[in-house]
Amino acid sequence: MRQSERAFTRPTNFFLPGEKNQRTMTAINTATLRIDDVFCTASGAKIARICDGDAPLVLMTDTLRSPFNAGTFDRDPTATRLNLQLAVDNESLLQTLQGFDSWVVEYLAQHSERIFKRNLSREQVQLGYTSVLRQAAKEGHSPLLRVKLDTENRYAVCCWDQSGEGIAPPDNWAGLYLQPRLHFSHLWIMGSQFGVVVRLTDAKILGGSSAPAMRTCPFNKC
Repeated sequence: MRQSERAFTRPTNFFLPGEKNQRTMTAINTATLRIDDVFCTASGAKIARICDGDAPLVLMTDTLRSPFNAGTFDRDPTATRLNLQLAVDNESLLQTLQGFDSWVVEYLAQHSERIFKRNLSREQVQLGYTSVLRQAAKEGHSPLLRVKLDTENRYAVCCWDQSGEGIAPPDNWAGLYLQPRLHFSHLWIMGSQFGVVVRLTDAKILGGSSAPAMRTCPFNKC
């Protein structure tokens, strides 16, 4: 099945694979969140699922901008799981994500014996935690939300145009404006480092930022 056909047949309130309950929110209520016990995947990765009550944690945001194309650190052209960064220009969303980060650190410190099999202070957890946000390299630029997107398998991102029609994912995400649907999937643990995987499940593509600049004649006698 082609991507556009598959996307069109999946409603925006779809059930995530393996989940019995599903809801989409525009804000995060940390009072209902929890992190389940750690388990090892078939590939040997250590992860712990994040839940919002009896459902996955799924967030719908306002329009965000993708400054860069999706890709991998080693620029592997055959990779099917890619990194994407979304500029967080909205102060309300920024506070929501910072609040989520703070909740994760507090929760892990309180449940460190169960999750890490050792007692860790809040300072130790903070030291090992990788935020879902990345500070911009240049002063004055917006923080960036780190997300993952899949191009194949049952988790493949579904893209939509402004009228709600399913479309193929863009070849280049750089400069696009989009409304994302984000699944805060699980905690990953690698040695002394850990963080949260945020997956892009759906993206309504709203357009690019490639319009030509309005110019006036720079010469005196135009």
